[in-house]
Amino acid sequence: SSVSAYSHDGTTGTVTIVSKRIFEVGFTHSELVPLIGGRRLFLTIQPTGSGKPAYYAMIELQPRFTRFAGSSSIFIYSWIDPVMDGFDLVFRGRVKTPRGVTMRGAFNDDDSEPAQTQEGETRWRYDWIPAALPYSGDPVEDAIRFGGVDADGASLQKSASIEIMLRRVSFTNYRTPFLLWPAPVCADAVLSCLQALESWPSDTEGCGTARQVTPCLAQMPQPPTPPIVTKEHFAGDLRKAIIAYYGEHESDILASGGNTRPQALLSVDTQRIDVVVDPDENALGYDLATHLVYRHPDVVFPGSDIVWFGVYRKSDGGLVELGPFN
Repeated sequence: SSVSAYSHDGTTGTVTIVSKRIFEVGFTHSELVPLIGGRRLFLTIQPTGSGKPAYYAMIELQPRFTRFAGSSSIFIYSWIDPVMDGFDLVFRGRVKTPRGVTMRGAFNDDDSEPAQTQEGETRWRYDWIPAALPYSGDPVEDAIRFGGVDADGASLQKSASIEIMLRRVSFTNYRTPFLLWPAPVCADAVLSCLQALESWPSDTEGCGTARQVTPCLAQMPQPPTPPIVTKEHFAGDLRKAIIAYYGEHESDILASGGNTRPQALLSVDTQRIDVVVDPDENALGYDLATHLVYRHPDVVFPGSDIVWFGVYRKSDGGLVELGPFN
């Protein structure tokens, strides 16, 4: 048999045939995010042999908490829901506690923690940016630890792992599965709910899931288009920073065998500039949802572990920080 994987937006996975009856579909973190955010995964399964019809599968995935351990005073709701906060996708979990308990946050070992918001006397909300959630659940053994204190000041802790679960699976031999399972469209009730919100953009959870809300966003007032900060723009800012850096440290650089200033400036190359998308590589710790972070290998001491980072606000393209980091 042959198997292919795809989605409405073109997301594909890597299919591995394990045996005659078993196959696996693997995804990178960036491929996984839209699928757990509400987009459907489709599989085409073509049995071996002429004349045999192909079969199609539609799969919906969703993250959820599993493997709970710890204090019974902290109740973790199982499902993690994809919702839209304005135009931004977030993954939202919730915790319930007795009165008098104060939650102190949720933590793990790879700095992909959610933002905590208190919703009421006994309810707490935890929002992950899309890039962070896959790291929170990979590996599964890397549990999230929810910490708090009770009314007497005693510490409370409960842990849970995040797994990606099958929410729905459907099969057919209908030849055009996109007609059977079409891409979502904007429902009148959802659009009316969005238009009735007190302000915009704002949290849309009360109007539906990310899958239900996203098709309606094109009909809502759009945010101003922020300036596009290109690699060439960063390269220009990097050259300015290098000139200033040599103005302060040139004698020490040359005494240590580093490049001359002209050599350093000529070493700036847009092909060596990368956008930081992995939280593990975000050395300066800026929120990647609101900041664009570029990096370039060192041009002062070529081959060193030093990296030059440039951080820009996505809202207006403003430069926040630019300099070397080791």
